[in-house]
Amino acid sequence: MPDERFHPPKASEASPMTWRRFLLLSLPVSLAALAAIAETAATALDGVAPRRHDLDRVVAALEHSRTDAPVVMMGDSVTQDVLKTYAIAAPGTVANLTTNQASGLIGSDFLLRRYLADNAPPRLVVIAATPEFHAYQPEGAAARMYLTSVFRRPDERQALAQAGIAVASSWRPAALALEHRLVDPVSGLVVAVPKALPMGDADPAAIPPPADDDAVIPEVVGRIDRRANDMPKQSVSARLALLDLCALSQQHGFELHLLRAPVPETVRRQRTDGWEQPLADEIRSACPTALLDDVNTRMTFPDGAFRDADHLRRPGWTALYARLLSDYLRTVKY
Repeated sequence: MPDERFHPPKASEASPMTWRRFLLLSLPVSLAALAAIAETAATALDGVAPRRHDLDRVVAALEHSRTDAPVVMMGDSVTQDVLKTYAIAAPGTVANLTTNQASGLIGSDFLLRRYLADNAPPRLVVIAATPEFHAYQPEGAAARMYLTSVFRRPDERQALAQAGIAVASSWRPAALALEHRLVDPVSGLVVAVPKALPMGDADPAAIPPPADDDAVIPEVVGRIDRRANDMPKQSVSARLALLDLCALSQQHGFELHLLRAPVPETVRRQRTDGWEQPLADEIRSACPTALLDDVNTRMTFPDGAFRDADHLRRPGWTALYARLLSDYLRTVKY
């Protein structure tokens, strides 16, 4: 006998009334419920600092540890790459506040201000960075990821606005801003709080010296040439940051040294054998008391020492730069 049990109609056989009910009632109610859940979760997470990258972890470490180091090192990723791996001084000597270019010099200024709020003033602050770090004006998605979403205190927001860096202030429902209002704060709950500022412990002297005949990576040649023909000039945000750093050095009694990080030999020869003009003049104008120095006067970094247009090859060349930084700290008084 034929099976006479009831079979629900196939989707294609559903009545227009069923689809209308789904579209006009069931779907909107479900979406509203999900939006309400997302908003509730976002409200509960409001104020949780994210821990997505190295800069977030440095900020978290500043909030949960005390260093009181006599030397503070700042700079972009060329130097950060070294200090995360190698020890350049005895433990407790250096507070590592290096970051990357995306946060700009203004981000380093914010880090130092936060450091000074909870630590004894250092005797020496060294900004070891590429000239481009002083020329960079944070903007776009990178600025949001590495600057405006990290430094959210009222005085920091005021400084960002003064520097012409946009801070998104308009409220958006969590359902339309999942990454910013849910994913980012959740990272602050699941990633452990750093117990101290990051500092490498490897001995750079134990790394064999790099080969003298390292060939230039083919795809890097053009990038280095383009960099060599681009003369950096001080950005608006970098000038304001340097003015503040200079004022902090006078207020807290520390010396401020600006150390030009390694650049490819082609870049050094094409620009000038030393700090680029007019960048050096702009820096001296903003902070006449700052000491300008150049690690490239201590040795030449051939184009083959770089894995891209900016960063040194690991481990030989980064270890060599670490030894130069260590020697530098031994020669200055602090």
